[in-house]
Amino acid sequence: LIAVGLQVGAATATAFLAGRFTLGMGVGLAFVVEPTYVCEIAPAHQRGRYVVANEVAVCVGCLLGLQVGTALEDSSGDGIWRTAMMLGALPALVQLIFIFMLPESPRWLAL
Repeated sequence: LIAVGLQVGAATATAFLAGRFTLGMGVGLAFVVEPTYVCEIAPAHQRGRYVVANEVAVCVGCLLGLQVGTALEDSSGDGIWRTAMMLGALPALVQLIFIFMLPESPRWLAL
């Protein structure tokens, strides 16, 4: 959410790139942590199914993001790119709301 705020509120290219870098680091971390977490909490006989479902959901999310960006491209206005960037905060906000309902990882409990 901080990275989205940096991008949307950017007045200079440097501030925008700082937001992009921060967002890239967060997404990269999520791409590593999410499948690991899903694998740790899933029952052994369904582990592969859950990890594949997670990866499919990521791909569908990327596809939907591209479609929204394409739809916004046809809109008029100079600041329409800021709308596209703000919409990127929605999945992060949903994750932030529901993260407190997730069970702790068994590996985390062992540490």
